[in-house]
Amino acid sequence: MITPHSASNHRPADLSRRRFLGGVLGGAGALAGAGLLGGCGASGSAVARHPEGGMWRQFAGSTLNFISENTAPTAAIAANVRPFTELTGITLNIVTLELSALVQKVALDLASGRSTYQVIYADPYQVLAPYAKGLVDLRELMADPSLPQVPLGVGDFIPTHLEAAGKFVSPDEIYALPYDCPTLIWQYRRDLFEKYRDRMAHDLGFDPMPGDASSRK
Repeated sequence: MITPHSASNHRPADLSRRRFLGGVLGGAGALAGAGLLGGCGASGSAVARHPEGGMWRQFAGSTLNFISENTAPTAAIAANVRPFTELTGITLNIVTLELSALVQKVALDLASGRSTYQVIYADPYQVLAPYAKGLVDLRELMADPSLPQVPLGVGDFIPTHLEAAGKFVSPDEIYALPYDCPTLIWQYRRDLFEKYRDRMAHDLGFDPMPGDASSRK
């Protein structure tokens, strides 16, 4: 757990929703370990801030709405929300839906500009790709010294997962943190590939043998 530090008193009592999400990213990311897939529309609505609460409880009394696909990792987060609320004073409402219903809800929410859901399960194909412009570049929040920080930043994520699930077009901007990224395993009959390798290569026009370039004929 990250040790809380006292917050600066030089900031105004009210912050935009965009700044509020910063506190949640640091708190929820550190608490959940793998991190929440984050995104929000910058609606500009004010969120009460309490500097006397310190870095971790500066947004105590606020509520976050998290919309997610009904996956096992999200169910695990929902079952263990209490420590996050005790640490931050933030209430976390989690709505889980089938993916197609989630995509529809997110599309309507972003189009309306209401930002009903401040944290979004950003499926890379159906949410991140079409709606990246409506999401926050999380690097802004990670670089803010007034917010709780994850010691390793994004360095603790598998690079391939972060590239595929957290970025879109720009190699630098980060819109989401991967916490639901299955690694696929390909199982095959090696003896059959070895026996028919040359014939398959002739018919297909390429070497079908699994492996890196150095292992190919």
